[in-house]
Amino acid sequence: MDQRALALKEWAESKMGVCCDWQIVSADASSRRYFRVIPCAEPAQADSGALISRIAVDSPPASQNNDAFVTIAGRAADAGLNVPEVIAFDSAKGFLLLSDLGDRSYLDALQQNDAPDNLMHAAVDALVHWQVAMPADNLDVLDRTALLDELRLFGEWFVERYLGHGLTEAETVSLESTYSVILDRIERQQHVVVHRDYMPRNLMVSRPLPGIIDFQDARSGPIAYDIASLCRDAFIDWPSEYTVRWQYRYWCAALDADLPVPKIWSQFYEDLIWIGLQRHLKVLGVFARLWWRDDKPLYIADAARFIGYVLPVVEAYPELSPLHPFLRVLG
Repeated sequence: MDQRALALKEWAESKMGVCCDWQIVSADASSRRYFRVIPCAEPAQADSGALISRIAVDSPPASQNNDAFVTIAGRAADAGLNVPEVIAFDSAKGFLLLSDLGDRSYLDALQQNDAPDNLMHAAVDALVHWQVAMPADNLDVLDRTALLDELRLFGEWFVERYLGHGLTEAETVSLESTYSVILDRIERQQHVVVHRDYMPRNLMVSRPLPGIIDFQDARSGPIAYDIASLCRDAFIDWPSEYTVRWQYRYWCAALDADLPVPKIWSQFYEDLIWIGLQRHLKVLGVFARLWWRDDKPLYIADAARFIGYVLPVVEAYPELSPLHPFLRVLG
């Protein structure tokens, strides 16, 4: 273990009051690292109920908004959502000790399950609960400027770095114009609290379903953002009849809960298309950046999946044609 991991281990064990066994849970997509902390015990203690695992998080404060995570965790718990309890937190060090929601993600379960409706219905229902019950006070806003910054990751990292295509001035102008078209269509959406990565990898098979994790980047943002993320995932494909069914379930539940979705299904479906396009272009840029800058090539292998999401939309709308040459490369 490196020095930060050793310091985290010492800190977590001091909070738990016992020596512990450690298992790496995740240490890949960002500077955050997660460890499962299991108290050591004599065999006689094994059935006493004392062996309760925790999750220790190394989340460097220079790059991670840990205070936001703690705040949102408290709000979500107060709202009755199944999120990790923050047992201990050292803001200066960037160390957290959390309750353990288990070791099986939705992604693991869905990849092994040919009948996903039970899990996805629970995820949809929890999302509506999240949007109804979660206050947006003091959260940053996923506004036009923030969404544009994310779209520009596509040109900088996917086109120029990953594809190796230096954009001309004319191509840059065309892309900027295309981004404006996308943002104009997104701006009509009302805002709620958005998780921003509400997808099977960040949902846990836990009681009650689902356990929700990795919400530190939550913002006030377009209402269709999270349901688009859930149904068009980075790591698993679904037939369109599945995704439309889940999206329709969400829309009906959102209407019943008086959330600010359009009253006409076709209008909401258009909202899903446009916010999904923004997210998918952003993710192509993020995955390329992870490969190029951070030496994490695993994610860019899923670029073809995202191009599969984006290309039909681009081909359906002539105003998006400047994107087309950069998508046909892998599409």
